[in-house]
This record gives sequence, structure tokens and C-alpha cells, in this order.
Amino acid sequence: MPVLCSLHTRALFPLVVALLTSACGGSAAAGKGLSTATEASDRPVLEPYKIVFAMRGHERDFRVCFMKSPHQRGMARVVFEVDAEGVVTRSDLDESTIGKNEVDSCLLQQTEALRFGSLRQPVRGSWTFVFRLAEPLSDKERAELLSKAEEEDADENAEQDEPSVVVESSSPGRLDVHQIEETIEVGFPLFARCYRDALNRRDRKGGSVKFRLAIDSEGRVESLSDAGSKMSDPLAVDCIAEGFYAMNFPAPRGGPVSATYRLELD
Repeated sequence: MPVLCSLHTRALFPLVVALLTSACGGSAAAGKGLSTATEASDRPVLEPYKIVFAMRGHERDFRVCFMKSPHQRGMARVVFEVDAEGVVTRSDLDESTIGKNEVDSCLLQQTEALRFGSLRQPVRGSWTFVFRLAEPLSDKERAELLSKAEEEDADENAEQDEPSVVVESSSPGRLDVHQIEETIEVGFPLFARCYRDALNRRDRKGGSVKFRLAIDSEGRVESLSDAGSKMSDPLAVDCIAEGFYAMNFPAPRGGPVSATYRLELD
């Protein structure tokens, strides 16, 4: 079972740059209202780590968008174009399950305010925002969870942890477990950022995230749902889920694949 520990900022972001550049190129839809399909496809894809860097320090601005309808939950995928000066010139909503125009409009506005610095050429980008994927644990639930975990660690005869990755046998396609694990491991530094921020907000260690992934035939995360995450800070779950949406898995053989993934945080 992968265990993710908190990392210091200086150690974290060089890893994000090195790892996400090499194996997490992301994928952006052309988007309605953007450049023509041919023009958009000619532009290189903006790497996820550059999007994370641009959003750093502005996370609260994006979260405020969801506060315009705090009882809603879901995801919103924004696609955008950036010129060579690093300015967002166009943005659009590719998909949203939030169902509130004021939330979607706010996310677009905040995306257009991002600055990416000087680039070699115009690029296209995509980011999926997630809100309230999982409900937070109460103090009592969290205490019971930690107590149970300690008892299992102390018991030499405790059963083995469930595997970190389980591919559903009913999936039309096939994707090796180790390929899923290797792709997700690339995102560990990004997940550590989410966890570190959660510790700064609540100073409560421990927990786990467990997601059900629907990976399409091209290796992109088509949808993601909570499958029993146990975190005291729900924003950390949302943040890690956004990192999953930025990943590109190897293309499954024979069609889409559904899988669950569990990550322990300590």
C-alpha cells in the first residue's frame, strides 16, 4: 500500500517539474468557442505542473467560486488557450456537473486571470476542478479510524491490507495494475502538496483517499468518484482528485477500464 508523507516546499516542486514533465503531459479538449479544431490541435499541451505553479497562491480564489453555491457538488473542466507571453486569451467550460452558471463563470474568470510567464509558443491547457467529492470525517469518526489502524499495526496476525489498485473485471478493456500504479506514482509530489496544505489548515495527520476511476480508451480519466476516502479535511480529497484528472494513463487494450485506487497518508 503506497504511503505518502508530507514534503517540504523546496523538495516538492522540483519533483513535480521533473516527474510531471516526463510522464504526466495531461490532455486538453479543444473546447467550445476556442480556436478552430485545427488551430487548437496544433498547439502543444500545457504541462500540469505549470498549471499548478500558476494557481499557487490563488487556490482560495477558485474555492470562493464554489462558495457561490456551497450546497452543490461535482466537477468542472475548464479548457483554455495561452499566448506566448503567458496570458490566457480564451477559456471555456468543457464539462460541468455543478449545475450553477455563477460557479462556472467564476471559474472561467479566475482561469483567465492566471499568468504563466514567457513561453516558447502559444499553448492549450485544461484543468478539472473538484468540489465536495467526499464529506469530512467528524472528530469521533477520525479518532475511531486511527485507533483501529493502531490496533491492526500492533497485531502481528492482522490481515494484509487490501491492494492499492483493483481493476474491475467487468471492464471492457484491460490495463495492467503496475501501469496504473506507475502513472499515479508520478503524481505523488502533487498529492503531497495537497496533504501539506491540509496540515497547514487543520494540523491533523493521517487518513486515506480511495477513488473509483473510469479511464477511457485513450487513457484519460473520464470520471472519478469517492470510494471511501477517510480524511479530516475534505479540501485535500478534492485537491488530490484534481491531480488524478490531470493524468494520462497508457491506453487500455480493448476499451475503457474502471479501477479503484487507495492511497494512505501519514
